Amino acid sequence: MEPMMLEDYKEDNIPRSLQNLFNYFKQEDVTLDKNDLAVIFIYILMLESGFVTPDFLPLHEESAQTCDFHYKRLLLLTERMPKDWKRSKTSYRLSFVLIPCPINICSVTCILVSDELVVNCCVNNVNSSENHFSILLDPSLYIVNYGNYGIKRIFQNLKDLSLKFKNLISHPCKMLILQTGSLRAATLMSLPPELLNYILKYCDRQTRNRFQKMLKQPNK
Repeated sequence: MEPMMLEDYKEDNIPRSLQNLFNYFKQEDVTLDKNDLAVIFIYILMLESGFVTPDFLPLHEESAQTCDFHYKRLLLLTERMPKDWKRSKTSYRLSFVLIPCPINICSVTCILVSDELVVNCCVNNVNSSENHFSILLDPSLYIVNYGNYGIKRIFQNLKDLSLKFKNLISHPCKMLILQTGSLRAATLMSLPPELLNYILKYCDRQTRNRFQKMLKQPNK
């Protein structure tokens, strides 16, 4: 089964979302350091959690309202990085929204302090004073070799990174927004994407095909 999420990374089997961005930077002839790569991981993890960039216009009807994991949309949004995502050698900024709640912009800032990234996420226009989430990430825990083109990149512990980031940043932000708008329903599609992916690993091909059809009908 093709790896769909960042946590499924293996040295010889890279998720297409990550490979898309590698191809983009290669075409742009951009050199990436380990901090850049860590922020790229954060970008992908936010998309996996159902967020999109504020300028995203759904090209397919099935992705128009869903704020859950949507694989085709993930691949579309990883064809390039957002404009001005890197502000300087030590600071980055990304913005995200959930499609049903476009006024609730999530601003994710990453600032390099010593050898670690301070990651802050602030959610705008929500009915809560607790709209700020933060974590500290050490890129060296996840990036072993970050050589540029022609040199094989090697990563590790990406499942741990995914769980940490989603548990402390993306999922709390998402739940806060959805609770504010009273939008969350108790459905299979409401499960976290990494849990859905884990379940699918134990399903036969027929079941996975049926599930893919469900992904194209998010309101079902």
